Amino acid sequence: MILALTKKCNIACYMCNVHYKKGVLEEYPTMSSTVFSKIEPFFPFLKQLTLGGNGEPFIDKDIFHRLDRIRHLNKAVFIEVFTNGLLLDSPTLVREAVHAIDMFRFSINAFSKNNYESIMVGGKYDKLLHNLAVFKQVRNDAGMKIKTSVECIIMKRNISDIDKSVEFCRELGFDSLVFKPMWIIDDRTKEEFIKPEDAEADILRELLPKVRHLGMRTGIEVEIYDEIFQLYFNRDKERRISDDISVVPVPKKHSYWGMMKNRITRNLANKSVDYEKLPCSDPWNTIQIFENGSVLLCCQGLTPIGDLKESSIEEIWNGEEAQRYRRGMISGEYYGACRNCNRIVPRNLASYEKAITRKKE
Repeated sequence: MILALTKKCNIACYMCNVHYKKGVLEEYPTMSSTVFSKIEPFFPFLKQLTLGGNGEPFIDKDIFHRLDRIRHLNKAVFIEVFTNGLLLDSPTLVREAVHAIDMFRFSINAFSKNNYESIMVGGKYDKLLHNLAVFKQVRNDAGMKIKTSVECIIMKRNISDIDKSVEFCRELGFDSLVFKPMWIIDDRTKEEFIKPEDAEADILRELLPKVRHLGMRTGIEVEIYDEIFQLYFNRDKERRISDDISVVPVPKKHSYWGMMKNRITRNLANKSVDYEKLPCSDPWNTIQIFENGSVLLCCQGLTPIGDLKESSIEEIWNGEEAQRYRRGMISGEYYGACRNCNRIVPRNLASYEKAITRKKE
């Protein structure tokens, strides 16, 4: 489950499809207790819960109370959080966080002051470094095996920082480093997007293998989304363009807890389905819920299946709209947004750009 407790954010990232135009948003609410209570029937069955989506989870003043409730209903669930880290500014808060959460995925899109502050608008690089040092100290003092990763979206304005990324992670005690492609949301981000023929793409082709090798030498696991290989390393020609649905064209994720294995093999619905032969298993094992009660069937944000203000979560999960996505995935006649999803084998750059272009909110 991907749970967005709020749409509010304390910064306005350059490439964010929610906040990119409006600045720091205050008008969005956090999730109401009514909506949260309607999700509770699902909590006992979760294997993994991701806090994040469109906003900064630690803006929600009820976050720890809600995490306590989730743990009460499901002690075994793996909980991770997407955060920019800028609100984790006191040892007391960090201690509470590391006792409640299993993995922290820090959104850090540059590793120098100027680049960071030009991308993560409103964020202060010096404050980030201070908070991460506090986090490292608290985690070490507690002796807890909390997993941490840096998540970085590749674009023209941070390419000069990529060679600094592994050392940044090593100094601050991160376990892994994840590189992701950028979504195109307007003309501005289209200009920032690195095309295969751009000079920056040549730099990427040189840098990324070196960064991965350096990560292996220093104990930092470097993960690179497969869309990046498709775009810049011609992997589509080698093994990605195929009509054989036994190919599983999904992005690489953290191997620490086997997300990709779980996505393919978890059987939360129809046990007769051979997930390894499907392009995507999300319709059976993933659900995304926003702070306003909107329910989607995957993490891509384009598969609405219901509203908790109008229906129960059980009715939505088993409803006709959700079943259309599942039937389409099995038959190959993909339904709705699945037809253009960048996780289902883009055939060329044009289709890839169409797939990652997001509608303005």
